[in-house]
Amino acid sequence: ALPVGRDRKLDDGEEGCLSLPGAFVDCARPDYARVDGQDLSGDPVHFAGSGLLARCLQHETDHCKGTVFGDRLNKRTRKKLFKQADAHESDYPAEWPLGNALGRAQPSS
Repeated sequence: ALPVGRDRKLDDGEEGCLSLPGAFVDCARPDYARVDGQDLSGDPVHFAGSGLLARCLQHETDHCKGTVFGDRLNKRTRKKLFKQADAHESDYPAEWPLGNALGRAQPSS
């Protein structure tokens, strides 16, 4: 759950993702988040936090919904993100998780 109205404050902090290693850009997110779920035994779990923890909770929840943080960026910032990732391409093997997210050739099996 994210705050709304007057309770909603945005943190325009730097964010990155292992899907685009070496790339970091500012991404505005609410500075507080609460996540409710269940553990492997089906027991309820609750996490809440602000700052970096809030950013992490939102980032990983987005992944569960099929969204990556680059989807939240304007075109110019997204272009900067991919340019940074391209600059670090040789630092990571082609089979790095989601290495083909940037159109990188994957090794043949």
